Amino acid sequence: MDGRFPQTGLRHFVTQVEQACAEHGAKVRWHSDHWLAEVVSDDRRFLVIGQVFPLNTASSAQVATDKVATATLLADRGVAAVPHHLLRFATDHDPVALTRRLVGLPAVLKPHRESSGVDVLRARDEAEAREGLSYLAGRYRAIAVSPLLPIEDEFRLVVLDGEVLLAYRKAIAAGEWRHNLKFGARPELDVRPDRAGVLEEMALAAMRALELRFASVDIAWVDGRPSVLEINSGVSLEHFSQAGPRHRDLAADVYRAAIRACLDVTGG
Repeated sequence: MDGRFPQTGLRHFVTQVEQACAEHGAKVRWHSDHWLAEVVSDDRRFLVIGQVFPLNTASSAQVATDKVATATLLADRGVAAVPHHLLRFATDHDPVALTRRLVGLPAVLKPHRESSGVDVLRARDEAEAREGLSYLAGRYRAIAVSPLLPIEDEFRLVVLDGEVLLAYRKAIAAGEWRHNLKFGARPELDVRPDRAGVLEEMALAAMRALELRFASVDIAWVDGRPSVLEINSGVSLEHFSQAGPRHRDLAADVYRAAIRACLDVTGG
């Protein structure tokens, strides 16, 4: 394999991390097709796996990975969030009825851990619910169900130590209903001024609720109000970087800050 073109598809990320490490006098060694990075500077050493940096506690990172746990904790702390409920296929013998009881129809069916938009399905009526749940039951032991909301806009904010490093709007692709860059959404950098402050305040509140230092917060705008959709402790900006030189530079700034924070932490 040519080491400059990782099989993981994280080409921009690899370059951005290498540049950030070089700027801080650190060396990086890649393992497992650039999926695992070993960063060493003087007597300091830390690991980055995927796009997860060692800045969050293990428990906080696990909560962020779980959409149901995230929604539960945010609601408990008074942070507006899209409801997510756990559905276990082994114990819930009529998942369609349970989905109706938990969130009603139409609904969204999705893996309750991670996914990047993969296997996120709409259930607009009982037929779609039955088909979608049958498909997901063959792939997962449990899923999350949430209401299908008329999302007007969706935003992502990347936060590190109480500072918003990056905020952008996910402009949905024609014919698509998911606001994932992976499925054609465009990252637009000009966030409306009348929304920017509200989004920042909500993102910071969400980070505090989960005791996170570094993460991205997805916020949906529904019926004129924002709600946290999910939080990702692995900060992925690969598709964002593909949008152009300015986007690549902004992503590089984010990872530069993360590398600096990791070196400060491990040096303490």
